Amino acid sequence: MNSVYSTDEEKAEAIREWWKKYGASVTAGVVLGLAGIVGWKFWVDYREGRAETASDTYIALTRAAERDAETVQRQVDQLRQDHARSPYAALGALDLARQKGEAGDFAAAAAELRWVRDNARQDEVRRVATLRLARVLAAMEQYDEALRLLGESFAPTYTALVEELRGDIHRAQGRADEALAAYDRALQATTENNEYLRLKRDELQARGNGR
Repeated sequence: MNSVYSTDEEKAEAIREWWKKYGASVTAGVVLGLAGIVGWKFWVDYREGRAETASDTYIALTRAAERDAETVQRQVDQLRQDHARSPYAALGALDLARQKGEAGDFAAAAAELRWVRDNARQDEVRRVATLRLARVLAAMEQYDEALRLLGESFAPTYTALVEELRGDIHRAQGRADEALAAYDRALQATTENNEYLRLKRDELQARGNGR
């Protein structure tokens, strides 16, 4: 199987671009969806002081995320140790996974995302972690495992993202027809003008036609 990326730097750049394009909107939806949880279940499960501590730690983590990897690691570890059942621990691990992936440390990113899948109490957070883990595994050329994850149950709003990633994996495997079919499903499901996706699809088709 031939990867579409020749170096780890190219793989890391692809992950950076993917998370830049999709990460913010997906995570924003998760945070909004968690608002009710934080307003009810979180306060039921935790005393007021512990909830405020977890919130403060997560806020500090997000402020440090772009500049201090060691601080982010320490704060995520603290959230996992002291507030493992809170939404903040899972969201912090997602932030840490993004940072690891962008740095090219795919194994560490995958480990963080697996922790979220195993420990997050919110289905939406687990879906985000699953989608991102599939992207990281694809960068590691673990295509079969990535495709298995994409075969799990996702809400319809994820269809375009799932099918585009499935197409990317099939393209990397040299399975052009399956990649084209996945890209077509992604285009049909997308609610916005995804010019990059269309370009990928058309370029792959042109290559298959010998142009």
